[in-house]
Amino acid sequence: MESRRRRPDLARQCGQWHLRLLAAAALFLSLPPPALSFRLPSRLARRSQRTATASSPPDMQPRREHFDSAARALLPLAVAPFLTSPLPASAEPFDKQNKLLKVAGLPPVKPDDVPKGFNLLVDVLDQSEIYGRVRERDPVIVQFVYPSSWLVVRPVVDKNGQSGTITAGNQKTETAALFVVPNDTGAKGKLKDQPMSFWEGLVGRWISQKGETSSGLKILSKYAAEASSSDEYMVVNYRYELATGAGFTVYRRGVGAVTTTDKSVECLFTATTEEKFRKVGPTLQKIVDSFRCYQDREAIKGARLNKSAVKKA
Repeated sequence: MESRRRRPDLARQCGQWHLRLLAAAALFLSLPPPALSFRLPSRLARRSQRTATASSPPDMQPRREHFDSAARALLPLAVAPFLTSPLPASAEPFDKQNKLLKVAGLPPVKPDDVPKGFNLLVDVLDQSEIYGRVRERDPVIVQFVYPSSWLVVRPVVDKNGQSGTITAGNQKTETAALFVVPNDTGAKGKLKDQPMSFWEGLVGRWISQKGETSSGLKILSKYAAEASSSDEYMVVNYRYELATGAGFTVYRRGVGAVTTTDKSVECLFTATTEEKFRKVGPTLQKIVDSFRCYQDREAIKGARLNKSAVKKA
């Protein structure tokens, strides 16, 4: 029954759009001749005038002009109701993302919260049971923005759970990746008090997780972020050197956001080349500033019970 009800609505909407297109075309044709005319070369103008005069009898031309003027006068009145009628309401932006946040009991995202040219990612990272291992960290709900031209890669899901992480990048030099490790340092709520060795070890583990050889890691700065939630977020700037298989060194620079929960440390690390950082650095900063991570039990429970809202939100 629902499909039968939707068909008349769809047909009605299509008919409205068809009438509006016709109305727009009619309004265009109703413009006065000087607005639609263009100046021809003198020879072509005289030739076209002679052709029009020869093809139409003299007594037909006044009648034709009369009908043309009448049509131009009546068409705007006929199509005015269709041009002034309201357009169908479009879907709200970020519907899927806000649906997941709603079922998880989390605050929704407003369109003004997402910068122009960016998209919003909201997903659940559930690595509680992977390949039969003991639960090491609880699932987390992740939220951040990324440029609309970037590609998003999500974890691989099979019968054992999820493997991998959530990344976004442009397949060139810029990347943003979620990095979660067990909180074995007792750093919850105490990120400001952590020594420099903590930050060097955290960023170093992220760089070397793919087996890449790096050196010269340096923490440039770290400061507390102005988070909208009550959780503590820290922003860290870093620089490092990456050795490639071709034998040369690539100088990389990035910025990351870090927060903690009871069992894990959640990070969103970004990076690009040193020479491109001056240009894309503000973009990376917007990404890490938007990073939010939730590990509330009720929120995770609500998200798990609504798998349809979780998938590709």
